Amino acid sequence: MHAASTPAPPEPTGEDIAIGTASSRSAGERGPANAQSVQTPEDASRKEVVIYAFGNVEGAIADNVPHVLQNILIVAMHVNPLLLGLVLGIKTLWDSVTDPIMAHFTDNARTRWGRRRPFILIGGVGRMLFLVAFIAFIPTSGRIAPNAVMEAQKFANEAIATASASHRGLVELSARWARAEGPEREQLREKIIALRQDAAEASLLLATHLPTLLADADKRRQAHREKQDAYAALGGDATPATRTREEGALRAAADEVATADRLLAKVRQARRELIAASFLSQHLVEPVGSAHMLQGMADEAFRDGGFESMDIFRVPEAPLPSPRERQSLWHKIDAGYAAFFDAKNADQRALVIYLLLGHLIFTTLTTVNSVPYFALGIELSPSYDGRTQVVTYRAIMNKVAGLAQPWVPVLCFSLLFVTAVQGLFWVAFFAAAIGIPSTIIMCLYTRERTHGTLAQKRNPPNMFRSIFEIARNPHFLRVFALFTFISVINGVFAQMGFYLNVYWVMGSALSGATLGAWIAMVAWGLGLLSLPLINWACRRFQKHRVLAVSILWMSFGSALKWWAVDPEHPGYQFILPLFFSVGIASVYTVLPAMLADVTDVDELRHGARREGMFGAVNAFLMKMAGALTPIVAGAVLVLAGFDPGLEYRQSEHTILWMRIMYSFLPATLMLFVLLILWRYPLTRQRVAAIKTELALRHSHAATA
Repeated sequence: MHAASTPAPPEPTGEDIAIGTASSRSAGERGPANAQSVQTPEDASRKEVVIYAFGNVEGAIADNVPHVLQNILIVAMHVNPLLLGLVLGIKTLWDSVTDPIMAHFTDNARTRWGRRRPFILIGGVGRMLFLVAFIAFIPTSGRIAPNAVMEAQKFANEAIATASASHRGLVELSARWARAEGPEREQLREKIIALRQDAAEASLLLATHLPTLLADADKRRQAHREKQDAYAALGGDATPATRTREEGALRAAADEVATADRLLAKVRQARRELIAASFLSQHLVEPVGSAHMLQGMADEAFRDGGFESMDIFRVPEAPLPSPRERQSLWHKIDAGYAAFFDAKNADQRALVIYLLLGHLIFTTLTTVNSVPYFALGIELSPSYDGRTQVVTYRAIMNKVAGLAQPWVPVLCFSLLFVTAVQGLFWVAFFAAAIGIPSTIIMCLYTRERTHGTLAQKRNPPNMFRSIFEIARNPHFLRVFALFTFISVINGVFAQMGFYLNVYWVMGSALSGATLGAWIAMVAWGLGLLSLPLINWACRRFQKHRVLAVSILWMSFGSALKWWAVDPEHPGYQFILPLFFSVGIASVYTVLPAMLADVTDVDELRHGARREGMFGAVNAFLMKMAGALTPIVAGAVLVLAGFDPGLEYRQSEHTILWMRIMYSFLPATLMLFVLLILWRYPLTRQRVAAIKTELALRHSHAATA
């Protein structure tokens, strides 16, 4: 029969789309019999599904590199988080635009190798090669703090706090020591010895790390002198732009010197207090003379060390904190973007532009790879439970690959590398060494099962019409809303945990990242173990019900962060993965399987297979909504009062708001997601009925 006489798919009624109650029951009852009477594509074998899942093994690391890089630049270079958030926001916006374009190409491509695998191969190999080159040539301008210096700063700040606490504690105990008798005196002796030991450990820390701090300060002074000479050497014919640039560089170098000098001044004060604590503890435990004689001995020690004398029996008065002006969020945002055009941040401006261009190229190559990869996953196993199996195996492989993900910041900040950026380069190199072969293997050993409908081959649908038709599908809009709400909530507030651990709980970039990595390891294990349970639960209780329980579970775990994130008990955080990792594993396993079911509803309505376009439109709308996520995340940090320049001196007010934004706020917002799941219509029975109708249509079309 000629193509012109082939009957067009009938315009479906509401009963066709919803598969009404009576037809749902009959389809559910006759499903197996009908399946035998029509030809449907078979599900992929387990081996093929594993190979498919292995094809994106490096994605868990590579896709996270921009966020790791953001943390590195904030902590090690003090780049304004709003500027980096703007870069990631533009990157996400561009990603949302390129997804539908790539989906249109891959849905309608006709090559001898298929319509998915050629794009997967080009994008997968290209993005890994580009990532290595992108990290290798990041323009840090020498202003990135070396890892050794950041660790020395961390231990110095700890020693400074310990020195002050030890001396203050000994002064307080000395007043009670003279009146104490018997058991009370023995208890005080134990406390004095403990404070004396703390002071000795702090003294050792300062002695160990002081040379590194002094060398860093000398390096900054040398850079400042070079900038002074460069500015002084400007002739009368220098342009105003040149003078502005050199003056800005000079101010930036002066700020670097001032920061180092402030820390060294605190170190000097701590060393004075440690000398005082040493003599005072000796006087209390092993008296060697009168208080006047002891003060004289301490004064001599102060002179030998080059310090001013101080009364060892009194706590030195701390300077009053300078009053902080309360500023509105918009004022802080305006100040952040004004810093971009400040001449002293010229090198950071070049860095931001480089990051923007690099992220756009990397995102484009990722789109070329990820859109057809997602579509291929829908095609591998067309059945209701087969789709859940594909998503589960893909999630398992992502979990296996993600085993290394939490250790990336730890490795970058470790003393194995001079700077964290150098460590990130080697992470990108090894990700490429794994990702390129895995992509090639997947393209060679997987098979594409669907190639579009007959009508689709004769007359490929218009891209914009496809986008419009998919975007108005009510079932699709539900899944999109679920994806968006959960992703935005996590994207905006999850970052608080990293900065709380670095600046409050642990007081160090390396220590905070290490704690986060161990917690993530527990989360990884629980998430991996939960995947078979999720697969079983979806078969037993249906997908949307499993998702609702998972959202409740995550909300409760998020609220627990208020009590679990505690400097006195960092280990409490290890209970959080029990709630959050299991919940998030359920969300990102169930939602893709639910979206795959919607593609069948779309074919029933419009007569065309558009798996790639479905994934792309979902990504497009998600990324359009999520383009503001990194910007809002940066604004939320600023709104809380976070200032990377303060390093480990964030105010109590800032910490309080960061804790609220990390716990109660996302827990409350997560509950609103349940409203979207109310009376979800695509149950197992309805999907089976839709598939039966589609199989009959395919059979009639093939016969025609």
